[in-house]
Amino acid sequence: MKLGGFLLLVALLMLSSEVQELQAAVRPVKFPGTIGLCAEFCFGDDSCPSGQKCCSNGCGHSCQTAVPDVSRR
Repeated sequence: MKLGGFLLLVALLMLSSEVQELQAAVRPVKFPGTIGLCAEFCFGDDSCPSGQKCCSNGCGHSCQTAVPDVSRR
């Protein structure tokens, strides 16, 4: 890997770490009458830890533990 590509990868990993810390510090808002927290904690399955999926919670999105769909058996 070329040095420039390697440095870009390191910078992106550091930025990802900073974003995760900021997301943990955000206090989500729950409005009366809503179902979920109105905050975006993920932006797709790839932004969640292994075994979790980015799901709507009724007002925002958060990482949820994936469960098997038993209705398709």
